[in-house]
Amino acid sequence: MTEISLLEKINAHIRYWFDFFQMILNVNKTFQNSFEILSKSFKNDFPISANLKNGKKIQLQSFSSMHLISNIPKNEQVEYDIEKNNVTIYPKNQFHNNKIIFQGGLDNGDIVNTFFKKDYGKIIVNEKTVLDIGANIGDTGIFYALNGAKKVIGIEPFPKNFDYAQKNIQINNLDNVITLLHAGCSSKKEIIKIDPDYQSNIESEVKNFKTGIDVPMITLQDIINKYEIPKSSVLKIDCEGCEYDIIENISSETISYFSNIQIEYHLGYKKLKNKLESFGYTVKVSKPHATNVILTIYNFFKCKDVKIDEKIGYAGFIFASKPKL
Repeated sequence: MTEISLLEKINAHIRYWFDFFQMILNVNKTFQNSFEILSKSFKNDFPISANLKNGKKIQLQSFSSMHLISNIPKNEQVEYDIEKNNVTIYPKNQFHNNKIIFQGGLDNGDIVNTFFKKDYGKIIVNEKTVLDIGANIGDTGIFYALNGAKKVIGIEPFPKNFDYAQKNIQINNLDNVITLLHAGCSSKKEIIKIDPDYQSNIESEVKNFKTGIDVPMITLQDIINKYEIPKSSVLKIDCEGCEYDIIENISSETISYFSNIQIEYHLGYKKLKNKLESFGYTVKVSKPHATNVILTIYNFFKCKDVKIDEKIGYAGFIFASKPKL
C-alpha cells in the first residue's frame, strides 16, 4: 500500500512518462536500430544486437547496459567493455583525478545517477564516516570515498554484487577507506538464504530463497558496535523496501549516531518522514517518481507468460539532518 496522495500519484506518473520519452530520445540518438532495441528490452529479451550511431556493433546484455550507454553525458569521459562488463570513468574533483574502474558496471550498479546526475552529492561527507546500506557493486561507496569520506562501511547481501564491490574497491586502491560486509540490514537478526547465482539489479529486494548460501541480516546497532561508528556520521539507505522496516523500528539511541541521513523510498515517504521528524531531524523529500510502469503494463496485457516481480512503485529521496547544537 503506497502512502502518497492521489495528486502526488498523478504527478509521479507524469514525471515517469516524461523520463520515458526522454529515454526513447536518448536511445534513438545512440543506436541505429533503436526501435528493435526498445521493443526487445521491454520484453526483457536479452542479449540484443545493437548498432551504435558510429557503426560499431555490440551485444547489450541488460536494460542497465542500454541505459548507461545511452545516457553518457557529452562532457564526461567514459569507456566501457561489453565483453568484460567493465565501465571506466574519469571523475574530476578536489579529492581524485584518476580513472575509476567498475567491474560489473554495465549490467548493474547505478553509475548514471550516482556519478553523472550526482544523486548522492547533496550531503557533505568530507572527513565523515558513512554507513552505506545497499552497497551494490560499490559505486556509491566509491562516490563517497572520492568526495572525501574518512571511512565508508558498505553492507551488501547479494553475493555477486558483493564480489564485484570487493573487486572494485581493490582495483581502485580504496581498501583503506571502504570496508565491506556481506550481509543485509534489518530490524532483527536472522539468517536468510540467497542464491549465489541470482543476477540482481538496482531494484532487487532481499528475500529468502529456498536454497542458497547463508547470509546474515543484522541491525544498524550491530553495525555501529562492530565498526565503532562515531557520532555525527552519515547514513545512506537504498535497499528496495527494507528502509521501512529499519527506520520504523529504529531506536533513539541508534539514530543518534547520524547527523545526516539519505534514504531512497520506494512506496511513499510519510511514515518515514514522520518517524525522522519525531527524533528531531529536519526532513526534506524529493517528489515521488513512478517506477516499473511499462513492465507492469506490458506484463498485464502482452506477456502474461513471463514472470515479472516488480510492481508500480513511487520512489524518491528523503534527506534528514540534525541541527548543529
